[in-house]
Order: sequence, then C-alpha cells, then structure tokens
Amino acid sequence: MSKSALTAPKINTIISQNTVVKGDLSFSDGLYLEGKVIGNIVGNKENNATLTISREGKVKGNIKTTNLILDGMIMGDVHASGTVQLAAKARIIGSVYYKLLEMEVGAEVNGPLIHEQQSSEMLNTKKTDNALIKEPLIKIKT
Repeated sequence: MSKSALTAPKINTIISQNTVVKGDLSFSDGLYLEGKVIGNIVGNKENNATLTISREGKVKGNIKTTNLILDGMIMGDVHASGTVQLAAKARIIGSVYYKLLEMEVGAEVNGPLIHEQQSSEMLNTKKTDNALIKEPLIKIKT
C-alpha cells in the first residue's frame, strides 16, 4: 500500500484461509479476512470499523463499513463511510460508495464508483425536484 495507507487497525477477529462462513457477519474494530464469506458484512460505525481482506480473501455479498483495505475479491456492493484502499490484486464486481479512495496500479473495479458527497447531492436534488413538482412556485387565486 502507499505511504498514506491507514495505520494498522486493531484486529479483533481473524477468519483464516481455509474457513468458509455462510451467513451475514457483524463486527467491531477490525476484521481480517483470509478465507471466504458468503453473505453480507457490516462493521460497527461507532467503532471506526476496518475490514481487511487479504489476497486470498473472498466475499460474495455486500459490505458496509467505515474503512476497507482490499487485496482480495468482492462480488457485491461496497459502502465505506471512510477510506477504501485497493491494493494491486484487489477485485470488486459491484458498486463502490466511498468517501476517500486509494487505488494501486492493477486494482480492478467492475462497477460504478460513487463518491459519498455525490450520492448525497443526488438524493437532495431528487428531493428538491419532487418538492417542486408537488408544490407549485406560484399560486394563482381564482
């Protein structure tokens, strides 16, 4: 990873290389994944949760966490309210919603990259547009 890489997160849970988890996971602080998860992974926002997926790690499901460090593969959408760091062998098949994104040469995302601020602005624009349609700007008395 680059010099600006996240400081090493506190790791509370390790899923080893020969382990397959089927079902959704919730975690706090740090989760290090070398195995496979078939299900969604959710990190506790209040604990600044960091998910680290090694080169051997694979996830088939959606991820919602504060920070993501990826060198493996994800088949699903990623929602990161903090930083997403993609190493050279990182592969994502799905949408990536992020606040800060770092990608090394060779990393691959097969889906849209959506900056958190952009998605918020788009939602606000849609709400404003709908409000304009529902409430006319000029009221005419008859």
